[in-house]
Amino acid sequence: SLTPSRTTPVLRREVFHMGKIAIRASIALLAAGAFTTVAAALVMPSRWEGQPLTLRESLMAGTPAIASNVGGIPEILGKAGILVAYGDVEGLRRAVRKLLAEPGAAEMLAAEAERRGREMPGEDDAVRSVLSLYGGEDPMDG
Repeated sequence: SLTPSRTTPVLRREVFHMGKIAIRASIALLAAGAFTTVAAALVMPSRWEGQPLTLRESLMAGTPAIASNVGGIPEILGKAGILVAYGDVEGLRRAVRKLLAEPGAAEMLAAEAERRGREMPGEDDAVRSVLSLYGGEDPMDG
């Protein structure tokens, strides 16, 4: 199986020549959300996504995204990031370089990400929605 501890050495070798990419020690899934608060952007070159939770979490943290123009990504991302065609490596590279080279553009995207993130339903909203479907009591009420 491909666990972070087994893939990290392979990834280090693959991206060593790229320069600015840093691979940190293995990250527990629960701690991964903390990285979106300090990252310049979430890069999501997905082939297919429905309603990606990772993208929602990134926007809620005020972190813009560079993502493939597939599935539900455009609807969620809006103007809070840069969309590229799936498989367009050069387009992805240009988008990353643009975000890193143009602090003003990055700040505008981050502000839009924060705005969109505030509009998204949070965990409490999701719990209430599910409970209302099943007629359960709202644990947040008492």
